[in-house]
Amino acid sequence: KQMNILGDLMTSLNKIINRKILVGIPMQEEQDEEGKKKKATNAQKLFWNSMGSPLKKIPSRKVLEPAIEDKLDEIGEVLNKGVVLGLVIGQEAMDKAYNRAGLMALQACINWFDNPKNNWAPNSPHTIKQKGSDSPLIDTGEMRKSITYIIEDKK
Repeated sequence: KQMNILGDLMTSLNKIINRKILVGIPMQEEQDEEGKKKKATNAQKLFWNSMGSPLKKIPSRKVLEPAIEDKLDEIGEVLNKGVVLGLVIGQEAMDKAYNRAGLMALQACINWFDNPKNNWAPNSPHTIKQKGSDSPLIDTGEMRKSITYIIEDKK
C-alpha cells in the first residue's frame, strides 16, 4: 500500500512539473464577413504591438508579460494552494486551481488595456485622427476579445 501511495504521489508531481498555463491569441487565419482573409490576424497585431515596429511606426506596448507579472503573486497563491489540495484530496482540486489561475491571468491581460500601469505611449496625432481616440490598442476590442488561455500537459 505504501508503494501505491508513493507511486500516486510521483504521478501527481510529474503532472505538476509537465503542466503549463498558456495565455495569448491562438494563431489562425482570420476572415472577414465575406470570407476573405484579413490583412493581419489579432495574434500578429498583438505581436507587432508587443515588440514594436519601427517600420510601421508602432512603439512597444507589451500586454501579456507585464499584465501577468502584475498579478503573479495572486496567481501563484492560487496555484500553490491548488497543488497542495490536489496532492491531498485529488486531481480535480488541482485542475480547478489551474483553471482558476488561467482565468486570473486571462483577466489580467484583458484589463491591462485600460490599466494605467501599462505606461503605453499615447496614439500618434495621425492615429488619433483615424480612430478618434488617444487610447492605444483600444479600437474595436477584437484583439482584447481574442486573448484566451489553455492548460497544456506535456506527455
